Amino acid sequence: MLNLLMALIYRVGLIIMIGLVFSRAKSFVNILEKKALTLRDKLTISILFALLSVLGTYTGIKYNGSIVNTRVVGVAVGGLLGGPFVGMLAGLISGGHRYLIDIGGFTALSCGISTLTEGFIAGLLSKAFQNSHKKIAFALVTGIVLEALQMLIVILVARPIDAAVELVRVISFPMILVNSIGIALFLMIITNIQSINTLQARYRSRQALLIADKTTEALRAGLNESTAQVTAEYILSSTDFDAVSITDRYKALAHVGKESDHHYAGREIMTQITKNVLRTGEIMTAYSKEEIGCPQKNCHLQSAVIAPLKDGEIILGTLKFYRVTQGLSDVDVEIARGLSNLLSTQLRVTTLEAQSKLALSAEIKALQAQISPHFFFNTLNVISSLIRTNPMRAREVLMDLSSYLRNNMQSLKGEIYLRDEIMHTEKFLKIIQARFGDGIVFESDIQVNTEIKILPLIIQPIVENAVLHGIIPKGSVGKVTLSVYRQQEDLIINIADNGIGMPEEKLHEIQREGVQDSIGINNVKQRIKKHFGDRGHFQIDSHLGDGTVVTLTFPYQQEMEVKHA
Repeated sequence: MLNLLMALIYRVGLIIMIGLVFSRAKSFVNILEKKALTLRDKLTISILFALLSVLGTYTGIKYNGSIVNTRVVGVAVGGLLGGPFVGMLAGLISGGHRYLIDIGGFTALSCGISTLTEGFIAGLLSKAFQNSHKKIAFALVTGIVLEALQMLIVILVARPIDAAVELVRVISFPMILVNSIGIALFLMIITNIQSINTLQARYRSRQALLIADKTTEALRAGLNESTAQVTAEYILSSTDFDAVSITDRYKALAHVGKESDHHYAGREIMTQITKNVLRTGEIMTAYSKEEIGCPQKNCHLQSAVIAPLKDGEIILGTLKFYRVTQGLSDVDVEIARGLSNLLSTQLRVTTLEAQSKLALSAEIKALQAQISPHFFFNTLNVISSLIRTNPMRAREVLMDLSSYLRNNMQSLKGEIYLRDEIMHTEKFLKIIQARFGDGIVFESDIQVNTEIKILPLIIQPIVENAVLHGIIPKGSVGKVTLSVYRQQEDLIINIADNGIGMPEEKLHEIQREGVQDSIGINNVKQRIKKHFGDRGHFQIDSHLGDGTVVTLTFPYQQEMEVKHA
């Protein structure tokens, strides 16, 4: 019995070694990584494990008209990994082979039946095995149960009964012990491979984020041949795919890697699967050259995963990953899905940024357009009168008006210095004071560096509103006070007047959604919210007869300060 045990150990070791070689094959690894096996996958691994079982038969030890073998290792491992279909098919193939070969002996039928039964039962236990936290122990116990079942079937089916009992007495211990350990060891190796693949998947996920980060800047310019080329090159260098392509809806924008001789930028989209992705907006995979549909006969690209690039619901193009070998793993598909989602998000952000800039420009133009013709002509009338009575004063007012209009038209850039916004406001007030004399007083208390940058036209419109709707209707001396200071991480701009104020219902209307005759206030309020989000605040307080206070709050952008020697 000891010699039988040692010989069986050697043969199990051989089966495990061969199985290990198989398990390192890329196509086999790709199948193991999948969450759901296709019929093709199941057929592939059924045949693979059936061959291992057949090998277990041929390497078996002939003993008293039977074969002491390792056949159960293949069907048990196949069933536990692939489910009932795989276990039963592998058992049917290897069990049928055991029954039909010339060396069948008196246990041929019982061994054929037991092999089929063992594969099927292992398949039924597949889900429990996959969910088990102690897979190796589960496999060991399963192996013991399956081999014990085989011994029982031999006793029940094989004849003569005395020979069957004697055979089981001799071979049961070596086969149950060695084969159950062999099943456990085989599955331990595969489980370790899966763990390594899981780590690789996590690494690839991190890699995808890094790729997205690196390509973010390029895609700020949108999707074109230049940005697609940079993006595709970086993706190819950071992954193990054989080729990477990016297309728009009509042509290839970039193709890097294998088969660049006929897949190149500017060429009309050739492959049918790419056209299908553009039509449906769904990620698709191809596992053969025929499924890819490249019309070039000598194209070596054998498998591909194609994902859509979107701007919201609009399909802009595709991101394609190719391999020169057949077979894709779930990890490949998830990388493609993740990168396409990340790049699509960046393209969407680029569009929103462009729209935001256009909206901001339109809003500022609308604000500039609110310059009242009455204000302009009244100022010209003041200048005309001063030319006769005080030419020097007329010249000053004309220069102030010219500077005010010039600054108003130049404020379309994204941000301006605080000092320029204050100067722009002061020019406006000088013009107003030329019309109304000393009836309007302006005071400022600036407690921050005036070299910080702020949004354009956010102080002057509020001051203008205070003067035109608060001070002038008052009919007596009025004062507007501007205070700018820092409060922790926020910049506070406070504009207060002692004008006529406003009734409570109008104040509530402005706070809620704005009023038609308050273009300046509405514009400032909306731009602060759009630019700073939850960190930007517009607050207005007013009481009829007591004046109005407007407070603007947004992040203090210290990094935008300009340091002067």
